[in-house]
Amino acid sequence: MKCPVCKIDLVVTGQEALETLSEHVTCSEPSLKSVYQCPNIKCKAHEYGAVWNYDGEYYSYKMEFKQSKDLEENHFIGKNNGSFSRQANVEIYCNGLKKRIWLSPNWTFGWLKPVIRYTYQSNKDGDVLKRGWKVEFYKRDTHFDGKKGRHCILWHSFYHMFKFSMEDFYKRKKRFENSTKENAKRYSAQDFIDQFEDNDKRRYRKTKKWFINFFYARSYKKAKSYL
Repeated sequence: MKCPVCKIDLVVTGQEALETLSEHVTCSEPSLKSVYQCPNIKCKAHEYGAVWNYDGEYYSYKMEFKQSKDLEENHFIGKNNGSFSRQANVEIYCNGLKKRIWLSPNWTFGWLKPVIRYTYQSNKDGDVLKRGWKVEFYKRDTHFDGKKGRHCILWHSFYHMFKFSMEDFYKRKKRFENSTKENAKRYSAQDFIDQFEDNDKRRYRKTKKWFINFFYARSYKKAKSYL
């Protein structure tokens, strides 16, 4: 693991009961873990007493609030405080990098909200190796009952959503046909039947419902016989 301030290899300086995220969620007693610190005496992480565990999780309990804030805002490269997580922080969260540019909805006559989203590839140290961009479109959310929601979601074409829903249907159909145990057969049969009785009012879901009821009526009757 490398220091996210000066990129020098971190060293083990002892053991302490450092609480991980999983231990916090499960309310487990923190176990003893190796403490990793930066050995570079000129590094602010060393000066302030920053600590990491073997998973690269960062701890600031040894420093004052103003020191922690100074590290976060002025010294962590790309504002990434993790060691192992630096690649994810760059490629997924784009920490310290330009994420997107919102464009005018006039480009789509007000129907969709276009956005240019930047993409990055990096190494484990968080160094950006490749940059790119792609255009995405967002729209108002639509609930299963056909009403408009309050939030924006990523827009996909009707064909894309219909294709995705049919792939999901075929997976459930295969699960039903391959089930052998009685309880599993009944459960998969009900799951399969629910596809035919879907009340979702979105256009691609209504089209899917018509399609499978027209072409797979026999499979529906067969599944009904197991209930």
